[in-house]
Amino acid sequence: MNNIDDRREHESIIKDAIEKYGFLTDWYSKKLRLHSKAFGARNDLYYSISEIVALNSEGFNIYTFPNKIPKGRGNVNDASVLKINYLFVDMDFKQQVYANTEAFIAKIKEFLEPTIIIHTGNGLHVYWKISDITVSEFKQHQQRLAIYLKTDNRPVNPSRIMRLPYTFNVKDPNNKKLCYIMEYNPEAVYVKSDFDRILPLYADLIIKPVGRPKKLNFNHKGKVFSTTEQPLPAKYLKLIKIDPVLEKLRLSKTKVTRGSGVVSDSKSTNTTAPNDLSLARILLKYVFSINEIFAVLCTSRTANTYRGRNNRRIAYVERTINKALLVEPYYYDIYKGKWD
Repeated sequence: MNNIDDRREHESIIKDAIEKYGFLTDWYSKKLRLHSKAFGARNDLYYSISEIVALNSEGFNIYTFPNKIPKGRGNVNDASVLKINYLFVDMDFKQQVYANTEAFIAKIKEFLEPTIIIHTGNGLHVYWKISDITVSEFKQHQQRLAIYLKTDNRPVNPSRIMRLPYTFNVKDPNNKKLCYIMEYNPEAVYVKSDFDRILPLYADLIIKPVGRPKKLNFNHKGKVFSTTEQPLPAKYLKLIKIDPVLEKLRLSKTKVTRGSGVVSDSKSTNTTAPNDLSLARILLKYVFSINEIFAVLCTSRTANTYRGRNNRRIAYVERTINKALLVEPYYYDIYKGKWD
């Protein structure tokens, strides 16, 4: 199917799919969001099937809004979402969290039979139709799902866009891949309690590091912050010789951006808290224990602003670590219970 070159053939495939899968009527008739590497994002607009096929062939990736959005003009945002239709996850093959696609499908079916499974070319989108969740409850349920199933942590906002089935994934123009429905189970409709019986509570995901120091004595020595009671871990001191960007994250007066191997200070913000979150996420990937990350963050420039307010300093560092775990669900189960 990936060798479809004729637009009329592509249109025919879409029309057949809409006839076969009733929910696609809604997904194709609502506003869509388009994006291409060459032209960037377009405003959220309505498109006919022929327009979708033409734009897709020109290099635009086509995305829909799984949740209910208002009709009329204007771009969609979280505040404009009217109703939650689905909970969903995005599993990227590149992450290699599961041995293969079959292992992931077995996991989700063991969890709850999905309503829809879509092959996106580079991964799977899995949807569970839900009837009673509010817009305000959506984000925490999505975070709980991502951590439990070890999937992409980004699809958590109510107006999240997802790839439109039977359009091509053209992120790589030289290797376009058709997005198609693998399974559809219209009878699989759920309520919140079905998920709550299985997923850990959101509050249980917020766990504090063990063995926290009762008192920290911080000293400011030039551009380096240190503590006599809880010094920087030896592992970290060795690591910064290999990856000096970590010290820039820890000590910079401004937000540090890191892209394409280039590090720079951003003047657009007066807070360095994002630096600490970035640092925590990097240290997770370097296999630091939670207590080791705690020791490093306690000496950051932002943490040092709480000098003389030790409880607030500790609370800030704990919040930062938990945020890192919530946005890095691949590491959550690895570190839970192994934080010494």
